[in-house]
Amino acid sequence: MSGAAVAVRPVALSPMQRWISLAEFLVGAAIVIAHNVDHKIPNEVPILFVLGLVSFKLRDGGWLAMGLRWPLSWRKTILLALGAAALRILLSVPLDALTAHFWPAAKAPGGMNEIAGHPLVALQWLLLVWTFAAFGEEIGIAGISSVARRM
Repeated sequence: MSGAAVAVRPVALSPMQRWISLAEFLVGAAIVIAHNVDHKIPNEVPILFVLGLVSFKLRDGGWLAMGLRWPLSWRKTILLALGAAALRILLSVPLDALTAHFWPAAKAPGGMNEIAGHPLVALQWLLLVWTFAAFGEEIGIAGISSVARRM
């Protein structure tokens, strides 16, 4: 992939594409409800992640359609990531104190105790979480942007 920006022209959706979009939305909503309400699915995120990738690939023909390309400026990207991480760390204590009045305290995920003292387990979880966070966010934001451009 090159660092050049790719221009995406807005395309009007045909009636068939609109029906497919509705079906995708309904399937996604059913999966989320099956997890969060009915507790029939252990975790909806990997399912929605894969379905989103397949949808983009079939509908738009490639990963560039969802914005997966090298950043124009690595320096700017890394500085922005470091700034966001620092802000998150600095604001976590006051925000946790504020939100404690409304919600229960956050709990560490299961398996957290296995990480301490096991660098390979820590690396495994880092890669898994990082992959879902990075690609999930990128695909979600790019997907929302691509849909918004078509409207």
